[in-house]
Amino acid sequence: MNPKRLQALISGVLLLLIAFQVFQYYPKLPNIMPSKYNASGQPVSTMTKEAFFCVYVGTYLLLFLIFAGVGLFAHKVPISMINIPNRDYWFSEEHRAEANDRLGIMMLRFSNITSLFLIVLLQFIVDQILIGANFGTKFWVLIGAYFIFVVIWTFQFWIKFKKPTPV
Repeated sequence: MNPKRLQALISGVLLLLIAFQVFQYYPKLPNIMPSKYNASGQPVSTMTKEAFFCVYVGTYLLLFLIFAGVGLFAHKVPISMINIPNRDYWFSEEHRAEANDRLGIMMLRFSNITSLFLIVLLQFIVDQILIGANFGTKFWVLIGAYFIFVVIWTFQFWIKFKKPTPV
């Protein structure tokens, strides 16, 4: 299976997982839910369950449409709207197909990790509400792991679109 198709398949699985979370937990959660937490993981403000899930699903869909949309449809986006290192080189006629594949894979990967981040974050919140689990330390580990991913991804993105040195 080619890497872009694999990332698209992973996106579909994550979408199903998010849908499962919403349908599994929505009926079990209270009508008023924590919406903001302090640094130690304690709730400091609330919102209705409906608003909470609208924000959760809306955030996921927005991020998915932006990142996975670019990943899946990079070949249809005007070159002037794409901002990558060495854009003129990579989107020249001879390199455009390779650039579209690279951009697609990288953006789908970013979308998938961000989706996974949101899935785990919702699970922390649900566990805190339903079983009283404190997610203070786990939250910071999750944020740190996501930050490290973003730094590594950014470095890989820059490397992937570096202009090859002439031989």
